[in-house]
Amino acid sequence: MSWKNKFKQEVLSCLKQEKEYDSKRYYSIDIQDKSMDIKEIFLSYKSSFKIYFQNNETKKFVSHFHAIVSFTKNELENLKVHQLVNELLESKLNLYYCSRYYKEQTIDSDWKNIPENQFVIPRLEFLETKMDKVLRFTFKGSEVAKLGEIIDSIIFQFDKQNTNNSNPIILSQKYFPDKINWKQMVTSVKNLINQGSYDKIVLARKLEISYSDEINSEIIFEKLTLANPKAYNFFYRIENKDFFGASPELLFNRDGRSVKSDALAGTRKISINEDENNIIADELLNNQKDKLEQKIVRDEIERRLNKVCNNLSVSKTRIKRLKYLLHIHNEIEGDLNDSVSDLELINLLHPTPAVGTLPNLNTDIIFDLEKWDRGMYAAPIGFISKDKSEIVVGIRTAFKIDKKLFIFTGAGIVSESDAESEWTEINNKMQNFIKIIKK
Repeated sequence: MSWKNKFKQEVLSCLKQEKEYDSKRYYSIDIQDKSMDIKEIFLSYKSSFKIYFQNNETKKFVSHFHAIVSFTKNELENLKVHQLVNELLESKLNLYYCSRYYKEQTIDSDWKNIPENQFVIPRLEFLETKMDKVLRFTFKGSEVAKLGEIIDSIIFQFDKQNTNNSNPIILSQKYFPDKINWKQMVTSVKNLINQGSYDKIVLARKLEISYSDEINSEIIFEKLTLANPKAYNFFYRIENKDFFGASPELLFNRDGRSVKSDALAGTRKISINEDENNIIADELLNNQKDKLEQKIVRDEIERRLNKVCNNLSVSKTRIKRLKYLLHIHNEIEGDLNDSVSDLELINLLHPTPAVGTLPNLNTDIIFDLEKWDRGMYAAPIGFISKDKSEIVVGIRTAFKIDKKLFIFTGAGIVSESDAESEWTEINNKMQNFIKIIKK
């Protein structure tokens, strides 16, 4: 029996049981089906909306949503938003969260209709762990009488396959900023640091690629996940705009009240020679500029978590190895105070010094220097639930709209930074995407 037939049969069978449904509450039905290939279902499904997350342990695919709740930064601190989220979490829902980096800036037209903050209440989720595969259907008590129609509509939509296998030609490539302006930006930042205004400012670059036809984001994303199995892979499509990436950086993971976060800095390109990699890793760990940058990030995340955690600990400084890159890495863990919510934790940690400024958390200076809207780049993205939440930093990402693909990445500028070296570092980070695009 196909998952679609099993889905309809089991949901309707559950509804035949005598039960009172509260019209205002959400209910979920879980259907186990180990035969499902969740990633294949995601790749082949054609829709103007879909969300996918994958890490070492789980895959989550949301094909349909019940509602999308949007709110501003000011509303994020509003008690009503927290009450709404708590009510939804009590219904044991996964809420899928995303946001923009800038909260109160005028946005570029490319990011139009992407709110400051939003979470998605899922209608249909495909969930996979190492032990199980589950299809979760969520509905409100007020919908019980028309669930047959809702299910038929969902199944009909899955019959529309993603058939865009075109291989469009690259017409042009353009960097923002170009190399001359980049060097001027780095000089400006170092002047601010030497004046004592900042310890670190993270500057980003973007590569705009124009194509002869619309590209298939899912094909690029599939190659990206295969090349980066240890990363936090995510794909977020809303209104036919695709934001996707393979981030190495965890903003936080909460399991019960245990919480951990990543401090990540420094980048080196991996060699095909393993002996050389040992030398590269040793040099990275002992490089004064990279050690300083890592210390700034680690100490600030520790300082912030100390406000809301007990029993905080910081791991030994190690090398984090990805497919193409090496980074300096510390893991910071603690026990989160019972009164602190995931939304409060997001607000506390974002932006970290790995994607922002220190000591003055001033995103305005970044906007003034870069002169373009980061949109969802470097912003928090992930899911929250009552028992477990995972929010990652949206770096090493791409954004597709129509016939254009934007690739984003950045570098931390400190007093000892060199503009040429930072330009090269960002190029190395972009290779993750560029190699895949050119395959």
